[in-house]
Formats: sequence, C-alpha cells, structure tokens
Amino acid sequence: MSTLPVQFVAAGACYDGNSFEKCALQPQECPSSSIYRTSRWLLENKAPQLTECSSQESIGMIQAMGRCNSSSERFICTSHLSSCRISSSFQPLDPDCTVVNDFRRTGNVFTKSYFGYCYDSSTEDKICAWQWSECAKNYEFRSADPFFAGQNPSCQCDDVKTGACVSTDISERSYFCAATEEVCSSEADLTYMKAFEVEAELGITCRLCDTLPPPPETKVVSAGACLLNREFRRCALAPSNCDGSVGEKFVGPASLVNPLFYTPDVANMCLSSEGVKDVRVGRCVSESNYNLCVPDMTACNLAQTFRANDDTCTLTRDLDPLPQFGYHTTHFGYCSAEEYNNGYTPGSDEAYCAWAFPDCKTSNPDAKKLNYHDADPGWSGTSPNCQCDDVRTGACISDSDPKDRYCAVKSEACDFGYSFVNVRDLEVQAGPNLICRLCGRLTMFETAEHLNSQLQYPSGTSATSPVKSPTASSAAVDAIGKNDKAGLKTNTILGFVIGGILGSACILSMMYFCHKSWKSNTSKDVTDEPMGRTQAAAGVAKTSNTELEPIDEEFITQKNKSVV
Repeated sequence: MSTLPVQFVAAGACYDGNSFEKCALQPQECPSSSIYRTSRWLLENKAPQLTECSSQESIGMIQAMGRCNSSSERFICTSHLSSCRISSSFQPLDPDCTVVNDFRRTGNVFTKSYFGYCYDSSTEDKICAWQWSECAKNYEFRSADPFFAGQNPSCQCDDVKTGACVSTDISERSYFCAATEEVCSSEADLTYMKAFEVEAELGITCRLCDTLPPPPETKVVSAGACLLNREFRRCALAPSNCDGSVGEKFVGPASLVNPLFYTPDVANMCLSSEGVKDVRVGRCVSESNYNLCVPDMTACNLAQTFRANDDTCTLTRDLDPLPQFGYHTTHFGYCSAEEYNNGYTPGSDEAYCAWAFPDCKTSNPDAKKLNYHDADPGWSGTSPNCQCDDVRTGACISDSDPKDRYCAVKSEACDFGYSFVNVRDLEVQAGPNLICRLCGRLTMFETAEHLNSQLQYPSGTSATSPVKSPTASSAAVDAIGKNDKAGLKTNTILGFVIGGILGSACILSMMYFCHKSWKSNTSKDVTDEPMGRTQAAAGVAKTSNTELEPIDEEFITQKNKSVV
C-alpha cells in the first residue's frame, strides 16, 4: 500500500469577544468566558493568528494535555482519561503538560507527553491516537504507559493520527485536520470523521504534529576579552565588563576565534572554562542582601545597591565575603511560575536559574508565564541556591548561517552579524533547539557546600562550638597555653624517669606534677560568654577568638532541567 499524503493539525484559538487569548486544540482549553474558534474560522477571519497557531512551535507548546496523577502510572502526561489505566486518576489540562513536553520535574519519570494507541492483536497493527473513540472495529485501545515492568511509552505527538472536520456541504467537501470531535461541534456545518475514516475516504493521513527534532545540543558560554591599545586586560562576557572610561574595548568570542585584527594570544584563555569562571561580576552592597556577589542589578532585592564589576567577585567565587554570613560563591536569580520568591528548587516545573530578568521572557504567547526572582529568597530558613553551573543563557546566532552560534548572556555580547536569541526561544525544538549553560559543571571543590566547609576561623575557634572570650590579650593567652603544654610535657617525662628509678615514688610524683599543671591552667582569666552576632553588630570589638556564626549555605546539585 502506498503512503498517503500527510496533513498536520492547525490549532484553533480562544477569543474573548474580538480579543485573541491563546491557541487551542479543543474548546475545553478555553476559559468559560471565552469562545473557541476553529482553524477554518481563523483562515477566513484572522489569518495572522492562523499562521501563529498552525506553527509547529505553537502546537508543541499548547497546554492541551492532562495527567494520570498516580504513581502506578508514573504521573504520565497524556491526552484523555482513556489513556490512563485508572481513568479516575486523570486530571485534565495540567499546566505542566504540553502536547510535546512534561515540564514537571518532581515525582514523575518522563519529560515528554505520551498518547494511548489502538491495537489489533490479530495483525499486531498499532495506531497512536488521542483517545479510545478513534479506534476502528477489531482494535482495542491501550493506555499510554504500558502495564508491564521494564516497558516505556512510545506514542508521541508526531506518531498520533487524528480525525478531521468535514463540511456537510457535499458540493464543497472541504475539511481540516482536528484533534477531537469537539472541535467540529463548535461550528454548525461540520461533522467529524475519525482517523481511519479520513484515510479511507479522504485519501490523506492527519497527524497531530510534524516529526519531532532530535534532543537539543548543549553548549557552554565562552567569554570575550577587554583590550586596551590591543593589550589584554581581562576576560569579559559583555562590553559592560570593560572599563570604557580608560578606553578598554570588548572583543567577543567569535572575534577571538576568527580575529579581523590583531589580538594577543593570551586573550584566547577567555575561550576556556577557567577563563569564563574568572570573569568579574557585581555585588549587592547591602547586608540585607548578605553582600552577595551577583551578575546583574535585578538579582539584588534592591537594584540601587548593585555595584558592577567588583574585583572581588568572579563568576564562581566571592573573594571577600562578609564573615558573619559566609557566602563564598556567586549567586544568581531564577525564573519560575511562582508568584513569590520561595527559593530555587532544582527540578521544579519549568524553573531555571538565570542571568537577569529578561531571561524569563519568550516570544511565544502560548508558553507559560514565568516570573523572575532575585538571588536571595529573603525568607527564614531559605538560602540562595543558584550557582554558575545552574544558569541557562541565550545565544548569539549568525544572521547568515544559523549553525554558526555561540552562547552569551545578553545581546550586547553579540559580534556584528549575529543576533541574540533569548533562553526560552533558544530551546524551542522547532527552532534553534539549543541549550546554553553559563559554565560547565562545577567541581566538588568549587561548590558552596565545600567552600563553606573550608571557612577560615580565627585561631582557637570553630564553626560549630562556642569558645570563651579571654579578657587577657590574645598574645598573652597564647603564651600561657604554650607554657602550660611545655610544662606538662617536661613534667610527664620526668615522672616516668623517676618512676623507673624509684617505682614506689612514681604515683606521688605524677600526682604532684599533674596538680601543678592544673593550677597553672586555672590561672587563665576567661569568661563563659561568647561574643555573638548581636554584639558584633552593636560595635563590640572582636578578638581573634570571637565566634563568627556563619549562615549555613546548602548547595543542591541540580538535575538536568533541559526540555528533552
């Protein structure tokens, strides 16, 4: 049998009066106050919206799917309750389920959406479908997630055959592919034809979406350089990292790879991972923001406290942290659907760490709205979690060759002839299909967890145990301690010598010298009250034995949040 020509579903749209709201595959996706318009209506009345809603990018991002909300079905995103083994577990229109992807990253197994299928056991013919009613006679419908252990779902968007809405006017005999029968019910002169009927009577195959692209490529940001009179000054991610007041010029990574003019060889270090990590960033100069090193003013809870290009802040390290807070790493804000900043949680929905506020935006009106949250949650019991290797960025893409591209943090980092594409638009599978990360995975020794465990405390203190604050000077106390130890060592040896010669006098000698050492120790004048953060804040002078009480900072290894 020859292969039939294929047509793809074009989505309709939800309208509030004359106002376009969003693309939709079926009427139930529209709010109760809105009206659903078919793709045919859009063609006749709103052609620009049809172009948008028929694009493969829009189809893939439509939130038309529900979820089998049960651990026995692995919380799979699917199209209809008949695709769940337990139909009562189905929750329609899950906001994290799109036609292509499952964006929820907690509690579930899959990152894609899947569909059930019609199966003929006699011929072993399998047809992926939206719901059970699409099956022809002799076919049984099977759920999206196979029942047997070790098996995984296989029907994705590009495998699904759909029906079509056909005009009841026989002379016209027009039609368009549709996901469900309800689409046709929204207009009076349309009737629904099932997937197998479409092939038999119309001689075409309707599919839900075009062939899905391969998994996205993943790249890491490369830095450019600041040059002064063609001499290398430092690595930089954007012109704003260079000191323009003294004439420093920014050279982007593309120009370092293919220089149009002389650049010193030492500048090539900026193309390496270590060169990127050494790029300087800024600081929130405010104790209410823990004096954090951050990349952009939007990462501070008060933008006016941001000081750019702080020489003690690199992309990964805070080289001059306030000791009472103890944050030794640079932190970043994040994008999420949450209204409030509760702190970034790796693997949570579509949340990801970001360079700045604009990275949460997208040009796709059907994509979920994400809010930007600054680096510090500010709530009791929370701490900043986003580090360099958690951050996703945009990219500069050549205007003449889309395959010529490099990751970048902002548009000003793009060389001439390149255009900047935002994080969310960059990861569209029908588009650039690229994931950019700010830096490669940090080593164990670069994580906040490790660096905070290496905090340097003044002599005689620890991070966990209070110490006594001496009233004598530190030098005097140290001298007393050294004399005590030396005396104890000498007397102990002498005790053993005497004990060897005069065995009967051994016990008496040891008691005498131990008693002497004990008296010497008790002569130190110390108090039992440690100097805490309240005293330090009130201006009490610190000695070398003052307890620092750093805030514990927990680094959580981020799972891969890419849309795969």
